[in-house]
Amino acid sequence: MYSSLKGKIQKLKDKDFGKNIKLFKAHENPHVSSIVSTLKDYDKHTLMSCYAGQNFFWALQPKKGDTMEFKYDPPLLLSRVYFKSGNPEHPGDKFFNTTIDLLPYVQPKEEINSIKDHDGFYTVANFSHETGIGEAFINKAFGPISNVRLKVHSKSEAWVILNEINIFRMDMLLNNQTTNYNDDPNRLWVEIDRGIRSKEAQRQFEAILKMPGLFKKETTSTTLISAALMKLATLFQEGTNEMRLNVTKVLDRVANQLQKSSMLDDPIKLIYSVMHSNDCIARALTLRALAIMAHILADDVEAHLHIRLALDSNDEIEILAAVKAAKKFIPCSKTFAMSISTKLVSLIEDLTTPLTIKSWLIPLFEHMTHDATVSMKGRQLLISLMTNDTTEEFLQIAVPTLARLAVKSHIEIGETVKFFLKFLKLEPRQNCRKLILRNLVPIARCGPIVWLDSTTEDLIAFANNSDDDYVRLQVLCIIEALINGGGYISSTSTSNLKKLLQMFTIHNNIQVAYQCCSTTLRIILKYRNISNISSVESQNNELFSSENVLDDLIEHLNTALAVLLTEVIQSNNLKELRDTLSLIEQLSRVYNNSAQNFIHLLFTTCANVENSELLSYLTKSLVRLSTNHKEIITSEAIQLRNLLANTSLNDDVRYNLLALFVLSNPNDINEIHKHVEQLSSWKCFLLARWCIRHCLYKLAIDLLQILINYIHISIHEIWLRTLIDICHAEERLQTAMNSSENDLQILCDNLAESGSFYESSLIQMPTRLSIDDNERSIDATFDFERAYCDIRSSIIHQFYELIHTIYQYDLGMISFDLLGKRMLSMMAKRFSTISSKINDIQQSCFDGDTQTLWCLTFNRFLCDLISVVIERIIRNLPLNKTIWQDRLNEMSWRDGFTEQMFIRLRHIIDFVCTRLHSKKTTKKNINIDEELAILQYLASSLITIPPPIPRMFFQKLQQTVVKLVVSPNENEDRPVHESDALLPVQIHGEIDATYHQLPLRTVKQVFVEVSTSQEVNKKTKTKVPILDQITDDDSYREVKASLFSAGSSFSKIADNENDHYENVILNEELKDNRFHAGFILHLGTVTHYNIHVRVSFEDNNGQRWTNVAEKTICIKLNNRRQSRSATATRPNVQQIRSTGTTN
Repeated sequence: MYSSLKGKIQKLKDKDFGKNIKLFKAHENPHVSSIVSTLKDYDKHTLMSCYAGQNFFWALQPKKGDTMEFKYDPPLLLSRVYFKSGNPEHPGDKFFNTTIDLLPYVQPKEEINSIKDHDGFYTVANFSHETGIGEAFINKAFGPISNVRLKVHSKSEAWVILNEINIFRMDMLLNNQTTNYNDDPNRLWVEIDRGIRSKEAQRQFEAILKMPGLFKKETTSTTLISAALMKLATLFQEGTNEMRLNVTKVLDRVANQLQKSSMLDDPIKLIYSVMHSNDCIARALTLRALAIMAHILADDVEAHLHIRLALDSNDEIEILAAVKAAKKFIPCSKTFAMSISTKLVSLIEDLTTPLTIKSWLIPLFEHMTHDATVSMKGRQLLISLMTNDTTEEFLQIAVPTLARLAVKSHIEIGETVKFFLKFLKLEPRQNCRKLILRNLVPIARCGPIVWLDSTTEDLIAFANNSDDDYVRLQVLCIIEALINGGGYISSTSTSNLKKLLQMFTIHNNIQVAYQCCSTTLRIILKYRNISNISSVESQNNELFSSENVLDDLIEHLNTALAVLLTEVIQSNNLKELRDTLSLIEQLSRVYNNSAQNFIHLLFTTCANVENSELLSYLTKSLVRLSTNHKEIITSEAIQLRNLLANTSLNDDVRYNLLALFVLSNPNDINEIHKHVEQLSSWKCFLLARWCIRHCLYKLAIDLLQILINYIHISIHEIWLRTLIDICHAEERLQTAMNSSENDLQILCDNLAESGSFYESSLIQMPTRLSIDDNERSIDATFDFERAYCDIRSSIIHQFYELIHTIYQYDLGMISFDLLGKRMLSMMAKRFSTISSKINDIQQSCFDGDTQTLWCLTFNRFLCDLISVVIERIIRNLPLNKTIWQDRLNEMSWRDGFTEQMFIRLRHIIDFVCTRLHSKKTTKKNINIDEELAILQYLASSLITIPPPIPRMFFQKLQQTVVKLVVSPNENEDRPVHESDALLPVQIHGEIDATYHQLPLRTVKQVFVEVSTSQEVNKKTKTKVPILDQITDDDSYREVKASLFSAGSSFSKIADNENDHYENVILNEELKDNRFHAGFILHLGTVTHYNIHVRVSFEDNNGQRWTNVAEKTICIKLNNRRQSRSATATRPNVQQIRSTGTTN
């Protein structure tokens, strides 16, 4: 443009010129360890921001020798690098005479046509002077790249801009992370097609590696998939072997989506045509492609023919590809399995077939498991081959194949085992014997029922006659697998088994001796458990019927473990010591004589051991044994005192010994205090917890009082005082239990004091506290603790009322009319209500450990028993003794009972059931005094058996948090919605679980329970809304889909105009610890709706846990009266079905 002044040029610029111009292009580049540049960047235009796609890089004039290095640790496999300099505002700020250099992590072995400098960098590209672009497709021979460098070779007068950096990783291409067309498959297909039409092979490879993204998109049409598959088949037919390899990689990744194509025949014909090529590599790649499509071509005769012909090839690569294809086709096609078996046998029996190829062919037989006919044919062929060829190399392949075929097919397992044993007896080579025995273990594990007795006898006899330790161990492993799977040892084999075990448990090799002791123990425990369950089977087994055999094994195992313990201690091996002590504890739990021997042995051993680590393991084992054998520990009091007198003990050992001393001598307060002074505060607290666990509340109070003097954090002091109040409460009940006087007044006073202590603990205990100890901040909650104390307080209060009322009746202060059946019935209902509350607490304790759940079960047991007895007395009915004995036995006494508590409760149930039964059968007119005497005895006996405090008071082994979101608009106070409408409601949840070591239980399923209630005006009557939710799973899924995907319809919603209450449970499967549910609420009246959502779990054991989490939202309706026309335009369900849209 020229001005009016001649010779003067005036440059003009539009006011909008340069606006909305993109000055840089962002890419998602791989993680870089560091970026080092010698160029000085301008302002905020750094090289790091350009690499991250946040800005462009702008630097001052580059000079010769300036570099920019991108360092990758670990090194990356790169396929392409792309750099673009300059931008629309400053097009001249480009790189000139600049190269792109690569530093391989390992110097390539192949010769590469690139210049290498003295630093080891290879120059792969130059920046174009015209476009300012530097781009390189990287040769695979470079391998992993550790550095990418831009190097300037001459000084530049202009500044330099880098507006685009794109580093292509090979695995990024495979995962389709480089495509920017995530939403539109058509645009992606255009990009792929453009790359395939390119003349550059590298761009073609990159294009086809984007194919998986196209196949896996849900919005991709079948026509587009068919076109893409046809394009892949064409490239496979016409391309090079490298192209075919990339096509097979893509086919492998999209194998599950191939069936979406509506035209499969034409692409498969193009792939078949390559089988006629003279290139063996091309045929091998074709076979690989056929193997990928085996689920589609399972019964295709042409595919079967190509595989069979390829097995006759002279090229090992093609044969290997044919074997892999056969491995895929055999499980899919019975026809192919039957036809290929003869071919396999002829190739294997052919003397000219190399052993390598035989090792590929033989494992194909293990996949012939379609039916009994195919499996038997495969088994017979394998046995025939093993009989004809007994070389060790051949057996290494054939024996595992025959064993796996037997395990998978479950056909003629007994005959297969007989063949193996016959082969074993005639086999002199040690390696072959080991091979056969090793493969008999999985057969014994999966088929013990069909295992023949004669086979077991031969196997044990073979082991007894062998001098090889490995053979004996493998036979023991086979016997153990048989027993664990439900099999048993016949009466004729028990003497030989006993001989084998006794001969082998004491051994000079510690590892061998431990494994044999472990196997012997598991056999003993298995037989013991079976004998307790079934007395019918015990008559058919000598180990059951003859106690001498089992007793001899136990006695020998005791000796073997004692010898093993001595050898392990001498070797100072902590792992073997821990394993040996575990065996000792398992045996001692079920046999008291063994426990007594080992406790005495451990005490003697502790006196002779000086190593603190060994002492720690030994004393911990004694503590675990003492839980079930307190009376045995008491007999070792002298040894215990001698050990405690050692002043060089560390804190752990002293704590373990003191825990034993407390259990055996709880009344020796002075001596206990003397030893406690040598413990740390934490160990003192653990000792107090140990006392609480064993109901030694008086001693626990003393220890907690000592701890308060050392505590300087207020929350800790509050918690300790709360525990002291709880211990005082339970100690008052113990005092009543141990009292020799049968005085109801004393019992009532103790109950009143106990209840007041629990009330005091509830007052002191906070609901939630934030603890800040200058190191970390903890949000502590006491929901369970408060709930448990409240329950115990309620139970004590109800027992107090019952016993106090009976006491007043005894004194003549009230008449029987006042203490009639109505009052007793009210008391029974109160106990029943408390039991229901305990059940609710127990159902919400998904994170509760076994001992905590036991404490809740015990309290519920007390309430249920007293409630049922009162009802039986009122109705003059006997009490079913069997039911209550079974409930008592279900509560494992090891989790919370002492043996004394268990025996006392059993005696109480026997006494009450007997008295009520005799009262029913002997008299019609029952004396009320006798009834109340039974009730008084039961109530006073039950309440004076205090349980231990739950473990969750001290330690939570896992914590499961449910984050629940309910929409619409749960953050607003009361959202406003139109009345007489359909409201979609969504529920989203996420489960966050943390564990102490291992999870107690995990979530398998989630149940979302939804209910609604109304808040109505005083002038209107209460009406309950309809909850239009589907009860069957299919309907629910359809409605759920209609809520969250456009174009769906409510095809299963019932058009019900009657308002009613409905409680809906939605069963949700977990996916990544998240769940999602939805339902439709019919807002039919002018009112406020409360939507209540409760979440329940089903754990990995199938147990249901309710009340895990809950949430309530309020829905407020518009109170304005709608016009008649507006009301008439409300869409009903039928209209929604027809339109298929939702708001």
